[in-house]
This record gives sequence, structure tokens and C-alpha cells, in this order.
Amino acid sequence: NASIYKPQAIANEVSNTGARKHILLVDDNIELRHFIKESLNSQFEIFEADEGGAGLCLIRDKMPDLVISDVMMPGMDGIEFCRQIKENPATGHIPVIMLTAKAAIESQLEGINSGADHYFSKPLNTDLLIVTIQNIFENQQTLKTHWSNRRYSEALAATHSSKEQQIIELLSDLIEKQISNPELDVDYI
Repeated sequence: NASIYKPQAIANEVSNTGARKHILLVDDNIELRHFIKESLNSQFEIFEADEGGAGLCLIRDKMPDLVISDVMMPGMDGIEFCRQIKENPATGHIPVIMLTAKAAIESQLEGINSGADHYFSKPLNTDLLIVTIQNIFENQQTLKTHWSNRRYSEALAATHSSKEQQIIELLSDLIEKQISNPELDVDYI
């Protein structure tokens, strides 16, 4: 039901930094990949692979914000693909949505046990997929804000003078304003 969500509102909420979120779509069915890509393309940057091995290469190159993967694929299947994503400390934080034609509870458990964050049976409802993606990104932002505020509060509490508090506030403002600057590093600060 299109009245449940507004695609542009989702896109604006998800990309509050101005940059579109990146999604890796891994499925051996080119028609389904095209359908999903067309459904998401206006809101997200989409990368594609036709099996898990190729998907792992793209993850290393592109470091997507989210992965959508079929379960049954030639070469590396979606279960092993998801397991490798989640077991790697460099990629374990990336949310994974699994898609499958197998609706049996055993198949769903296998997908979730591999580390998948969500599991969808085919045929796919794109409205539900978009809202799920939105919720994942909103939850990530909420956690990021929570931990940033907590660290900031802890840093202020550890100060011993108003001069130290001023430095912490200036440093926090600088980082917040320059967070998307690729040159932001210790030397820059």
C-alpha cells in the first residue's frame, strides 16, 4: 500500500548527510535484481553481484551500508555469503537482508542463524522491503547518536576546568562539521 510510506521522505530521512546510502544486491536472477534495483534506485546507490564470491569482492571495494542477498545461488550461496560477512570484523556491522523462495521455518532459521538481520520470502513486497531498510538505517542513526552523546557527556564530565570544557566543545563542533571531509584525521584536528 503506497499510502503507508512516502519514498521521498524515506530517502531524505535516510540520507540526512546528503550522501545516498549504498546497497549491495546479490542475486543470480537478473530479472529480480533489475526489479529490486528499479524499486530502490531513486533512494539508494545500488551495486550488483550475481553470487556470493563476487559480492564479497564488491563489499571490500565499496563497503556498502546494507546487503540484500538471495539464499540459493550458484557458487557461494547466500548462507555462506552472509556468514562470511558477519564473521569478518571489518564487515560484521553491515546489515544483511536475505531473500528466498523457501518459506519453511527451517530455511528462515538457517538464514537468521547465518547472521542475517532480516529474512524475506519471495515473492517480494517492495513496500515492506523499503520500510525495513528505512528502519535499519534509522536504528543505526539512533545508536550512533546515542553513543556520540554519551562519549561527549563523558568527556565533559572528565574535564577539570572551563578551559578544558571549551576545548572539548570546540573539538566536538569541528568533528561534527567536518565528519564527511576525507582529510579529517589527527593531523587535521
